[in-house]
Amino acid sequence: MKESDCRINKLQSKDDIPFDLLLLADETTEAIEKYIFKSDVYVVTKKEELQPVAVFALCKISETEIEIKNIAVAEVFQGKGIGSCLISEIKSIAKRKKISNIIVGTRDSALRQINFYKKKFRFL
Repeated sequence: MKESDCRINKLQSKDDIPFDLLLLADETTEAIEKYIFKSDVYVVTKKEELQPVAVFALCKISETEIEIKNIAVAEVFQGKGIGSCLISEIKSIAKRKKISNIIVGTRDSALRQINFYKKKFRFL
């Protein structure tokens, strides 16, 4: 799926939270509920459909820092460049909000995710 085939929208308080997608990156609903209501949640849909295919949640830590609390792509759409599109969008959001640090947290055992983030962000 090409970037031009996607729509990224920030969820509003009246919108349903896509727990099914969020659970791809977090183990339990309880874990998600610890941060989700303090975060800005964005969903990705294919232009011609309403069903979300990806999601990310950003939590403001300070005036200059945000943390990616969750980023997930539906399994059927993984490996198609959507994750890279999400990282580009997160960087754009950070730039618009004058955020200088993006924090990424993931389990030490999540090697595939760690390698993905290393490619998308510059590490010292």
